[in-house]
Amino acid sequence: MIIIAAKVVVRPECVQQFKDLLPPLIGSCRNDEGCISYDVYESVDLPCGYFFFEKWATQQDFDEQMQSPHVQSFLSAVQPLLTAPSEIKQYSVAGIGPK
Repeated sequence: MIIIAAKVVVRPECVQQFKDLLPPLIGSCRNDEGCISYDVYESVDLPCGYFFFEKWATQQDFDEQMQSPHVQSFLSAVQPLLTAPSEIKQYSVAGIGPK
């Protein structure tokens, strides 16, 4: 399993437009092959900051999702709304703790 954590900061005047783009993206991604979870959170301490937390069964599932039409459409639409490029971090499960 891989875990994705992505941060975006939206221009203040574009927040509603950004929020309007989320429901179709989230719904489509949650139905993609290998999606374990896909959630978006609004920051409580970073103005106009949003965090995407995703869990994917395999790297291939994540890679295919990133090339899907719904993700490519979202990325094209969201870029002009952001103050800077998104920051994406990828993690794997450490395997620490009870089984």
